Amino acid sequence: DALSKGGPSIRVATIAAHLRQRNLQVEAADDLRAVSSGHHDVIHVFNIWPPDSAIATLAAARRSGAKVVFSPIALDLANRPLFHPFLEKLFQSVSEARILAPLARIRAATPRRDYANPAEPYFPVEGIPGIFEKIRLCCDLADKVVFLSELERRFLAAIGARVDHGVLIRNGVDTEPMRSGDPERFRKQFGLERYVLCVGRLEYRKNQALAALALRDLDVDFVCIGASGDAGYAEQVARLGGKHVRL
Repeated sequence: DALSKGGPSIRVATIAAHLRQRNLQVEAADDLRAVSSGHHDVIHVFNIWPPDSAIATLAAARRSGAKVVFSPIALDLANRPLFHPFLEKLFQSVSEARILAPLARIRAATPRRDYANPAEPYFPVEGIPGIFEKIRLCCDLADKVVFLSELERRFLAAIGARVDHGVLIRNGVDTEPMRSGDPERFRKQFGLERYVLCVGRLEYRKNQALAALALRDLDVDFVCIGASGDAGYAEQVARLGGKHVRL
């Protein structure tokens, strides 16, 4: 189960364990009653998604009198209408030509952007109506905001969210359990030679299906590790990638 959890779930558990090792009292909870108890000095709220529950949690944390830290993990969802539900409907087509032709037109019409480059103009578009105002409210409710990257900070600033009370703390890597990693053992166990590896939930936003389609005619395996996020998506990845897909 631990391997199939998303990033925020893993971060919460790791941070809680880290603090307990330093003899601090820590409670990890997803219950608004725990947030509202008034028994905490600091409350750290993770994830803007879904935004309405994030607002409710941050407001309850504020009312409790604790200092409030917020990790938005804010994503630019400008393309959300494209990857879902458009791709879901497109993949239902039996004809491969009916899949490839619209994709080619979309690619031709989509400008290439490097949003991580500070010199590149960045004007975010709301992929979900009203979400920018909800993100701004969440940042206002926090005493401190934690950014995972410079790009996240730039995105929040571009939509008018408060960022002057923020600090950049990049995702850490727990190197200790990775020391025993053996690529050759992985290859032998699954009968692999040359392969492309994708680790993450199988969902439309992460686009494994189009990656599988792009790799299908190459002599490499496409190996996906992760829980199924969107219903039926794993089957689409396998169908579009053919015999070279390993889930």
